[in-house]
Amino acid sequence: GWRRRGARPPRRPPPGSGRGGRGPGRPRRPPTPLFQVMLGDQPADAAVELDGVTARTVPLATGTAKFDLSVLTETLPGGAVRLGIEYDAELFDAATVQRLADRTARLAAAVVAAPDRPLPFVPLADAADLAVVDGWGDGGPVPDLGTVWLHEAVLAAASHVPDRVAVAAAGVSLTYRALRRRVELLAAGLQARGIGAEDRVAICHARTVDLPVAMLGVLAAGAAYLPVRDNDPPERRAGMLQDAEARLVLADAETASWLDGYGVPVVSVDELVAAAERDGAAVDPARLVDPRQLAYVLYTSGSTGRPKGVGVTHEGALMRIGWGVAAFCRHELAGLVAATSLVFDLSLFELFTPLAAGGTVVLAESVLDLPTLPDRDRVTMVTTVPSGMAALLDIDGWPATVHTVGLGGEALPQQLARRVWERGPRRVVNLYGTTEDSFCSTWVELHPDGGPITAGRPLPGSRVAVVNAALLPVPPGVPGEIVSAGAGVSRGYLGRPGLTAGVYVPDPAGPPGHRQYRTGDRGRWTEAGLEVAGRLDHQVKIRGHRIELGEVEAAIAAVPGVAETVALVDGAPGGAARRLVAFVRPGGEHGALDAAAVRAALRRRLPDYMVPAAFVFLDAMPRTPSGKLDRAALAALPVTAAEGAAATGEAPRGATETAVALVWQDMIGLTRVTRDDRFFELGGDSLLAARMTTRVNDRFGVAVPLRQIFDDDRLAAFARRIDEGLRAG
Repeated sequence: GWRRRGARPPRRPPPGSGRGGRGPGRPRRPPTPLFQVMLGDQPADAAVELDGVTARTVPLATGTAKFDLSVLTETLPGGAVRLGIEYDAELFDAATVQRLADRTARLAAAVVAAPDRPLPFVPLADAADLAVVDGWGDGGPVPDLGTVWLHEAVLAAASHVPDRVAVAAAGVSLTYRALRRRVELLAAGLQARGIGAEDRVAICHARTVDLPVAMLGVLAAGAAYLPVRDNDPPERRAGMLQDAEARLVLADAETASWLDGYGVPVVSVDELVAAAERDGAAVDPARLVDPRQLAYVLYTSGSTGRPKGVGVTHEGALMRIGWGVAAFCRHELAGLVAATSLVFDLSLFELFTPLAAGGTVVLAESVLDLPTLPDRDRVTMVTTVPSGMAALLDIDGWPATVHTVGLGGEALPQQLARRVWERGPRRVVNLYGTTEDSFCSTWVELHPDGGPITAGRPLPGSRVAVVNAALLPVPPGVPGEIVSAGAGVSRGYLGRPGLTAGVYVPDPAGPPGHRQYRTGDRGRWTEAGLEVAGRLDHQVKIRGHRIELGEVEAAIAAVPGVAETVALVDGAPGGAARRLVAFVRPGGEHGALDAAAVRAALRRRLPDYMVPAAFVFLDAMPRTPSGKLDRAALAALPVTAAEGAAATGEAPRGATETAVALVWQDMIGLTRVTRDDRFFELGGDSLLAARMTTRVNDRFGVAVPLRQIFDDDRLAAFARRIDEGLRAG
């Protein structure tokens, strides 16, 4: 923001401040120059002898604060130190400043008493502070769904509403009775193939009614499901299957062809269901041993360049579903659109919560397909990332039946929250959490009055704390690292005990052997809820995707001809325009590098959302005076969108190519696009692809699937599919 563009920082309360006393009509004075906070030491009061006159300093109350916050110390005769604080009452209230003074005195006394103790081990919070943050951080008891198994809680509705539609996709539906029957047969078929407790079964399946059947069937067989995206690079898919030691892959006819040659048997749901029905096979419940058994494994980006698999248990996942059923009424869960890919943990909530409540899951490829879904009139609730919601509002894709919105996965801008409320939902909630804590740790119901947006309070069965480097709780308002604990904390990273031990640490407030997860997120507790303020490392969120910049940099560094590289994020948090940018210093004897060559190499290793949208080539990386890489200077460099094939490229032919080119120019911010340009090489991404496909289909009255742009993203090829759709009527 302001640092990159050279503008003044916005005038906001410093961390730990309270609400000031500025009235509605009172103008705010201009920001103070140079800095906002001052720490100064001044000499003790000393008399000055003049001719017959004794002069001394006299404190004078001016009623004006020279800076936002001034902390002044004075050493008195005898060695005592007097502390004075001058503050801007527009930013701080008296109680906040008194707490600041008390904590400073407490810290000074502790340091004097034990000067050899490392500073992080000096407790800053007293008993009163701990009582406050403990109360805010405790989510209360776990809701009881009457079972310890995730799939049983989901399928229980089949006994109460057997003829109600459980799943709807592309005009095809499945009742609860049919869903339960197919799940039981699939589980029996999997067990007949030797699948048992904690075996990993990969799922690479189209978003048809059999997608939840595959997930539930794996769970009922006692195994854990492993989502795999068919549009991920082959190298990444192979690495995940090998790392997780997958025993089997469940796929449909379309996706099965993507999985040839991986050394893992590929079967379809229909094949296993038919075999179990033919043989009269039944499910053996003995494969379900312990509620802490693995339910699923999700792979997230790894800072070392290698993705890591998070193992979530039945206990943790079931706790989250229990919260969802309790937090939302049956009318809200009557029709929840499930548009999140299985590789993201929000899909757990979208698919299993409505089923556990007897509602209907409406499957979609993307949340931007909502306006044209055959079953859109069933949708009563939408959950997505803020950037996805912004795109949905941009295309005016809001069905009148939607009255509850859940947003999570990235920062929620205040302006976007206002836009959502303007569409008239009755309820909007904000969710915060990590895959390592079974997808969600805290939540809050937002209000249309525009109050502060926070992450709220913990879910039932969860505890959330803010700690310092020594894992000691910090007082309210003081920033630190967010840690989560409780039954939702996952088992750890599959086959990575060293990595697990680094962030899954003993939970001092939990039962023996229980652990808490260090999220790496920076935050603080306030009366309004948990405020999340970025990361303590180089992990970023783009359109809900968790990306370790180290993994992106490692992939770029492996490209021949790259001597040095840095990956950064451009754009406001939570915005649809947020994008990944790579700065590259070429080197070696591999000839000139260009963005197309680097991007092509990355697409063989990284999923599309981790491939930078723009590349900036530099002769040298900026350095600080000490020789360290200057990331702030990189962030200040101008980054422009790519410009097609430039003057040598062939102009679009015909009305369709020309119209598509204009759409691409408008959405990516280009002045010219040629017929051989590729959408993703121009700076497009998965979210822009979904928006672009929706816009083009609406413009031409056709239904070119989103998949087409991933299969071949050349402008001429995409326009040809539109023409084929027009000819087919």
